[in-house]
Amino acid sequence: MSSVQNINLGRNKFTGNLSRDVGNITMLTELQLQENHLTALDLNSLSGSIPHELFNVSTLRILSLVGNALLGVLPTHLCHASPSLEELYLGNNSISGAIPNSISNCSQLTILSLSVNKFSGYIPTHLGNLRLLQLLELNNNNLTQPPSSSFITSLTNCKSLTHLSFGDNPLNGVIPASAGNLSSSLSIFYAKNCKFSGSIPVEIGNLSNMMVLDLSGNELSGNIPLTISHLHELQGLNLSHNKLGGSIPHAICDLFSLDTLVMSKNQFSGPIPKCLGNVSSLRNLHLGSNILNSSIPSSLWGLKDLIILDLSSNSLNGSLPLEMSNLGAAIYINVAMNQLSGSIPRNIGKLQINLVYLSLAYNRLEGSIPVSMGSMISLVNLDLSYNNLSGSIPNLPHLYSLKLSSNKLNGELPFSICNLTSLGILLLSNNSLEGSIPQCFRNLSKSLVIFDLNSNHFSGPIPSIFMRGCILESINLSGNKLQGNLPKSLINCKSLKGLDVGNNRIQDKFPFWMEALPQLRVLVLKSNKFDGNMSLPS
Repeated sequence: MSSVQNINLGRNKFTGNLSRDVGNITMLTELQLQENHLTALDLNSLSGSIPHELFNVSTLRILSLVGNALLGVLPTHLCHASPSLEELYLGNNSISGAIPNSISNCSQLTILSLSVNKFSGYIPTHLGNLRLLQLLELNNNNLTQPPSSSFITSLTNCKSLTHLSFGDNPLNGVIPASAGNLSSSLSIFYAKNCKFSGSIPVEIGNLSNMMVLDLSGNELSGNIPLTISHLHELQGLNLSHNKLGGSIPHAICDLFSLDTLVMSKNQFSGPIPKCLGNVSSLRNLHLGSNILNSSIPSSLWGLKDLIILDLSSNSLNGSLPLEMSNLGAAIYINVAMNQLSGSIPRNIGKLQINLVYLSLAYNRLEGSIPVSMGSMISLVNLDLSYNNLSGSIPNLPHLYSLKLSSNKLNGELPFSICNLTSLGILLLSNNSLEGSIPQCFRNLSKSLVIFDLNSNHFSGPIPSIFMRGCILESINLSGNKLQGNLPKSLINCKSLKGLDVGNNRIQDKFPFWMEALPQLRVLVLKSNKFDGNMSLPS
């Protein structure tokens, strides 16, 4: 095999050690063993390291060992004997130790991917000597940088760099102003969870070909620089989970290619810019968990291609207009935990084709639940809890999660709920619902996981609705007017962890038979009419 030039064994199920004999294939230019389960051979007492012989093949141009179980450290003499190496892919292994300074000998490298490993130590500034580098991936390691210098500055020598990813490393420090001197071709800048502090440098606006900028999960503070408007090619901007503040600048509205804007979990205040409604390319808008305090601009409801809208956990006020139904492409809408008032738009059912998740919880909404919601055939999760909604529960679509707790709902439970055979979470507590628990709830016992009717006015017996195959984990029927015995069909709920029937009118003996429920941890029977001997029957 000494004359073989190209070996591609990727995406198989090879196991064991990678033989050192591969170094004897002197004509080899490309070796791909990605996505196997190989572990490297012991060499020079370095248990589990990649065979050094791999880097002795002078003709080698491409080496891909992605997604194996390789251990150990990189050899200290990288590219001394393989100066033609152009592409090195070692991601998704367990390689540890430092990135050797000899990496600078790999002067022909265009792609260096070391992500998702266990590398530690400083990111070498020698990377700046790789003048042909186009892609550098160092993310998801344990790499750091010296306090007195920044590897980012050294990378300004790499004029062909288009993709730079070093997120999920504890780098500390600040993003240097020299970041604005990186390659004018740079399109991907991924620096999430790096423990960066300080402000976003204004020089970031120099990177005019940037398409994705991710600085999320750091400790950045201050305002967004107005130079952000210079990134005309930007499609994705993620600044979430920082300490950024001030108002959201109108400069963001100049990003007419923007598809995804994620600014949640910061300290932004003031109004949502009306001009965001002019960014017709927006598909994903995340502004949740800030201190925004305006009404929702009417222009946002005109973003007809918007897929995700998250404005939750702010101080937004005003009402939800009929124009909300214009978001026909949306699959996720969350405006929970604000100060919205008024009624739910009666035509909200027009969002029937695509909407999967809708949360209007923790607001000040009033009036009835619109009947049109019954036509929202794609809806899976509906949360209207903690409002002032009144009236009865209308027919609803085939949901998995229905949360209507802490409102002023009244009347009996509609039998249509029994048709929701995929319903896993039903939370109706703290309302004024009445009547009996329908027998047809047995249709739900193989789908329901959480069942909460506490603090209502339900009466009559607890029906024997818990069928064989019941997967319920939590049942709360407390604070009602339920009577009779505990149904022994509860014995079918082998996953039950909590049962609360306190504050009712149940008359029964202590349910020793519940010892057959192996997961039961919480049992509340207080304030009922249980009687009899508490001793375990012989």
